Amino acid sequence: MRANKVLIRKDVYDRKVERWIRQWPELTVIPWDE
Repeated sequence: MRANKVLIRKDVYDRKVERWIRQWPELTVIPWDE
């Protein structure tokens, strides 16, 4: 998963990532800064 920085802020992305990881443990999340 990669953030769409045009649509959301970092804090929103971080909250979503926490939920996604709980729901899909195998998900690969690309950090905001990359």
